[in-house]
Amino acid sequence: MLKQFAARKLAEKEIRADDIASTLEPYKVVRQAAAEYIEANPNDFTPFLEEPLDYYIYKIKNTGEWGGQLELTALAKKYSVAISVLQGDGRVEEINPDADAEVKQLWLAYYRHGFGLGEHYNSLRKAG
Repeated sequence: MLKQFAARKLAEKEIRADDIASTLEPYKVVRQAAAEYIEANPNDFTPFLEEPLDYYIYKIKNTGEWGGQLELTALAKKYSVAISVLQGDGRVEEINPDADAEVKQLWLAYYRHGFGLGEHYNSLRKAG
């Protein structure tokens, strides 16, 4: 992925993959924000859930279970930011709540199997 970072002039900031939910308070705040947004906008999310909404919200708020596309979409909408997710093969998944508005762009690197705990995201920042 280093070539992909360099091509986009991005640098990686690693995020701990082990038990992050119980050790970093800002992470809990972000999980809470995603859960609250999904809970307040159920029609946007329930068609994509394989379990009851209340149980899904509970897991986001109270466990360290991996977050994915739904949580990123909720956060992009809640904070009015665009999130670009760089995949290992170079593809970029764009999550933009309002394509017509100029919003801050955040970058994440997505690792499908790069960590012992499975899927993982790291933050990307402008290099240099």
